[in-house]
Amino acid sequence: MVYGDLHIHSCYSNGYFKNFPPWVASTPKQILEKAKKVGLKVVAIADHDSLKGSQEAAKLASGFGVIVVPACEITSLEGHILAYGIKKEIPKKLKASKTINLIHKQGGLAVAAHPFRVRLPIFDGIGLYRLVFCLPFDGLEVANASQPLKANKIALKAIRNDGLRVAQVGGSDSHVLDFIGYGRTIFKNKIKTADDVLQAIRSQQTEAKVVKYILSWQKYLTTFRDQFKSLPHFILR
Repeated sequence: MVYGDLHIHSCYSNGYFKNFPPWVASTPKQILEKAKKVGLKVVAIADHDSLKGSQEAAKLASGFGVIVVPACEITSLEGHILAYGIKKEIPKKLKASKTINLIHKQGGLAVAAHPFRVRLPIFDGIGLYRLVFCLPFDGLEVANASQPLKANKIALKAIRNDGLRVAQVGGSDSHVLDFIGYGRTIFKNKIKTADDVLQAIRSQQTEAKVVKYILSWQKYLTTFRDQFKSLPHFILR
């Protein structure tokens, strides 16, 4: 079996330390080091509306023996969409249908990120949960370690019991190194390249699982810890 974390955030999700909060993300190099340490063969750095983290990681990947899938998490009007295999960034705040169309035009794959997460529309749009049944998604994130167990179960049920013919995808959705690998995509076939990863998703030859859930207090604690770890960096600037 080959294991991958297909939803990781780097410092580029925060404009590379330009936006608040700057301390809840890691560099692509640090992410690759952590991925290798926890036994991941595949990673997708899916920063918010940016390919920079993914592109930087791809240049370093061979030195770590980790396959990097081109990726970003696009903010559509209805919710977040993971785009895999794209080469150019796609504008945010488009309708989900338009976003998916633009991903497919690049030959990429569109996966609904945490589609059954319940949050206020101001944060995530109106929500993807209704749209997963009528838009041409290539996969659903059914094992997101940062989401409640119930939300993941509903997403998995949509595939297993409700007839959605899409791939299962899993990831940590982590903004810090600690939780990388907590959510995983499991590849049934041999994976040697990023194209192999995309083909496995396209042909629905994947499974997904949460190894360990990230609790709310853990998120706050690591954020607090990393805030003080980063203070010397800002003092010396």
